[in-house]
Amino acid sequence: MKKFELLPAVDIKQGRAVRLKQGVLSDKTIYGSPLECALDFQNAGASWLHLVDLDAAFGLGGNAQIVAEVINSLDIKVEVSGGIRDDATLNNALATNCERIILGTAALEDPMWTESVIQKYGNGGSGGGINVAGEKGFGSGAGVGGIFYSAGTLPSTGIFGSTATSVSPKAGDSIASSPNPGRTLPCPRGDYWYNVGYSACQDLGNIQLYIPTGSVVGNTAVISRGFKMGYGIRNNSGKGLNGGGNGGNGAAGGAGGLTAGGGGGSGYTDGSVTVISTQLGVNTGTGKVIIRSAV
Repeated sequence: MKKFELLPAVDIKQGRAVRLKQGVLSDKTIYGSPLECALDFQNAGASWLHLVDLDAAFGLGGNAQIVAEVINSLDIKVEVSGGIRDDATLNNALATNCERIILGTAALEDPMWTESVIQKYGNGGSGGGINVAGEKGFGSGAGVGGIFYSAGTLPSTGIFGSTATSVSPKAGDSIASSPNPGRTLPCPRGDYWYNVGYSACQDLGNIQLYIPTGSVVGNTAVISRGFKMGYGIRNNSGKGLNGGGNGGNGAAGGAGGLTAGGGGGSGYTDGSVTVISTQLGVNTGTGKVIIRSAV
């Protein structure tokens, strides 16, 4: 059974947190500072907050400064609602750093505008860390995330994603059709080593490095090698359709969006290393892998 998540709400009217009785503006209970109410929910263990600007929703001004203050003072995710009905109000909401925006009645009153902003702002899903599935994209018609493969179970054949062009799959591999994603190989096949009969994950023995044409890189050391340069199926993202975003590359690629964001790719390990920690993406900085050697 899927988890059922309840979101606590803070409604703002004339700078104060209120609760309306049956949606009637004149019949309200006043609770005081919106920020203090929001922090109370956060401290009680909430992971999301539903934040509503009632004045903006009823066309009676707005509380943009307070909304932004609440969002940027919390460590939890916030979705914003109230008065978002055109490009200007949508851009103001996007500038608050909120996680999610609720269009409300605007979605019914102006479906063409709603469709256009979903296509423009439907974000792609986050990529999965090691042993984590990719996230589905956002918006109606979003692409699904790359599927999860447990350690050491990635199939021996690969699939190029539908974004791949000018590729020639080797025997056993294939190309997905739009908007479908693909899947990488557990080890690169290479070009030269494939042609001389080595399997993808077969060790090569103690040798220097070979480039895809079969030439030896003369200044490389003679060491135990298994990596094969060249063919490896790294482009496995799904192609978006109808203005939807492309999926992400990964162990298993994310599907392209039909009209919104593409899915994120998944992560994978073959089980030969100990995974200390892993998580879904959402990293806006430089990607990195930390390797700790045993002493």
